[in-house]
Amino acid sequence: LDIDKYLQSKTKDLSYLNRSSIPINELPILRIYMTDGAIGKLHKKRNEVLSQGGPLLIASDDDWVSARIIADNGGAKKKVNAVIRLKGDWVGGDGGHLTDVRKLSMRIKISKNQHLFGIRKFSVHRPAVRGNDGEALMLDMMRYMNVLAPRYFFVDVRINDMLVGIMALEEHFSKELVEAQSRRWGSIIAIDEDLLMQHTFLNLNFVKGFWTLSNMAIHDYPVKIFRPGKFVPETVESQHGAKAVSLLRDYVDRRVPASQTFDLNLMSRWWIINVLWGGFHGLTWNNQRFYFNPISERLEPIPFDNDPSLEVLKTLSSGFALVSLVNNPLFREFTKKNIEEISYTLNSNRFQDWFISRQTDYAKLLSIDNIQASSVSLEVLKENLERLPFLVNKLFSESPANGKPINS
Repeated sequence: LDIDKYLQSKTKDLSYLNRSSIPINELPILRIYMTDGAIGKLHKKRNEVLSQGGPLLIASDDDWVSARIIADNGGAKKKVNAVIRLKGDWVGGDGGHLTDVRKLSMRIKISKNQHLFGIRKFSVHRPAVRGNDGEALMLDMMRYMNVLAPRYFFVDVRINDMLVGIMALEEHFSKELVEAQSRRWGSIIAIDEDLLMQHTFLNLNFVKGFWTLSNMAIHDYPVKIFRPGKFVPETVESQHGAKAVSLLRDYVDRRVPASQTFDLNLMSRWWIINVLWGGFHGLTWNNQRFYFNPISERLEPIPFDNDPSLEVLKTLSSGFALVSLVNNPLFREFTKKNIEEISYTLNSNRFQDWFISRQTDYAKLLSIDNIQASSVSLEVLKENLERLPFLVNKLFSESPANGKPINS
């Protein structure tokens, strides 16, 4: 089945689909109940943000409101208490998190060690925020190739029994993410972008005519741990957290090389898949997340906010954490090996059947809400992979092994 021809020929046919035609285990229902006061608080925050000259959401601890959630995926309905706030940095425009008042992007935390879909903390947002089905398919491929990635799927959302529509559910960074993909629990860390957003907000809104991001250097930002908990000396979890932060901090401060910081094989594989999809947004430093593997004591990449734009690949992007790796001989060997392995996978019948099945399912789900699927072409992925060795060799030749890092 050629997915491009299928989508072209079936677009009109798909429009007849409605919620009752999709099994609930394929499209779970998420019912969110909030008081009028809680809903009013969320809308007040939205209005405040959008009234700014540079609409940028700066979240605070005071933004959370209480909610009751019932999730139904075809099994026993699960009821949990939760807290909710608006989420997303850039909020205006077609791809903005707060553009559609009916489909606001929200961060949700489940209370008291309970879970929904095996997840304790997650976000819901309009599919368009992450390229409709593009992000879901890219993350599916990451997991298929054993790269740690958040769970990402579509849900049918209702707020106080009023229809919201199809939303994307994106798992946040937690122990559940790691353990669901057969990894031993270790900390998830990142360079903290809060100061970047706060500085940018001030530039956009209080310095007349000054439209710019923060001019702070990456060395100015702290390293954060997701869900760190209380630090308890001599406990395994606290020791892992300290090691993880130290590892990334030392790399940022150039005290240790990238080869002693990151899992070179998985960094290579993540990079290849990312550039194949055109997910360059996920290569920027403020979108990169890392899992500390307590066995290897190295950092593994976690793809996030990739915003894939699949088109014929003409150039490569490295970005933070890869800038110096392209000089490393071992990373280059892993890159060559992984290009061959991914090529074998992409051309296998098993992968192609799996991929087209996933894509077709997503297209049907999105069509219920009159959302057009992205029509990702396997042929473009294959063509990009064929172009990749030339582009990689060009990048490597411009950046001699063990030479100075290229500019990001």
